[in-house]
Amino acid sequence: MSRDQQTPIRPECLRPADDFWVQPTGEEVREVLRRASLTGAQAARLLGMKGATGRGIRRYTGGDAPIPYPSWAILCDVAGLGKIWGEPAMVGSEEEEDVRGGETVEWSEAKAAEFVQTLQREEAAKAFLTLWRQRCNVEDHVQVVRDVISGTTALSDAALTECRNGLMRLRQAAHALAQLASSRTWSRETDPVIGLVVQRYADLADEAEESVRTILKWAEMPARTGREPLD
Repeated sequence: MSRDQQTPIRPECLRPADDFWVQPTGEEVREVLRRASLTGAQAARLLGMKGATGRGIRRYTGGDAPIPYPSWAILCDVAGLGKIWGEPAMVGSEEEEDVRGGETVEWSEAKAAEFVQTLQREEAAKAFLTLWRQRCNVEDHVQVVRDVISGTTALSDAALTECRNGLMRLRQAAHALAQLASSRTWSRETDPVIGLVVQRYADLADEAEESVRTILKWAEMPARTGREPLD
C-alpha cells in the first residue's frame, strides 16, 4: 500500500495525554500497526501484554476496548509517527527528523524495525515497558495526593494512608526505572525514550513528596484543617 493509500490518523490522536488527546479508533490502531510492520502478537510482546498472543491487541483494533495512552504512544513511536508523550508528533515523509536535546534522531522504517528487534530481544526492555504500561496506575496515586491538596478529598486517616502508599509506589517505580536506565543495556543519554520516561517518574515522585509533606503538616494543625490532629 502506498503512502497515498494510508488510513489518515487524526492529529488530535497524536498529542500528549495532557494536551487534549483524543482516543484513536480501531481503524487508526490498525493503521499504526501496519506502519510499524507489527502483527498483533508482535505488538503484544512489544507492549509486555499478558500472554502476548495478540488477543488483547485485537480488542483495540476491533474497537472493543480503548487502547491505553502509554501503549498507543509506544506504537506511534515505533511506527515513526513521533514521540507523542512529550512533543508534537511528526507525520509526513518516509524519513522524519526529531530534534531533541541538540541532537537529530532520524526515524525511518529501518530505524523502527531495528528498534522493534532490540525491544524483542532484550529482557531489560520488557521490564522497562512493563513499568511504562503501569504509568496510568502510578498517576492515579498522584491524583489521590492532588485531590487531598485541592480539597476535593477530605483529609482523613484513610486519605493520609493512601497518600503515603502512593508516594512509596512512586518512589519504587522511579528507582526501578532509574536503575534500568543506568544498566549496560540502555543509556538514558542516548535513548530519548528512556530519558523522557525516567524524568517523568522522577517529576511525579517529587511532586507527590512535596504535597504529602504539606498534607502531613496539615494533619498536625487543627486550626488549619478544622479537626483534631491525625495520629
